[in-house]
Amino acid sequence: VLLVAGLGVLMGVMLPLGVRVANGFGRDMAAWAWGLNGAASVVGSTLSLILSMHFGFTATMLVGLAAYLLGAKLIPRSEAILAP
Repeated sequence: VLLVAGLGVLMGVMLPLGVRVANGFGRDMAAWAWGLNGAASVVGSTLSLILSMHFGFTATMLVGLAAYLLGAKLIPRSEAILAP
């Protein structure tokens, strides 16, 4: 549990931050963000199983890391959007 707790916290930060950013673009965008999160969870869990079976656990972790880094890079840095 301790090995994955840190990663879980880091990954769990992105959804609330994404919802806050989406609300900055309009209330309807937050609903889309929740929907995309659900779809990405289903596709991601299935894809991670397939990737780990064919390429190994390390490659799967690297693909997941790349996906989260890309997501973090795409978050706008506007203070007006990120302000609570």
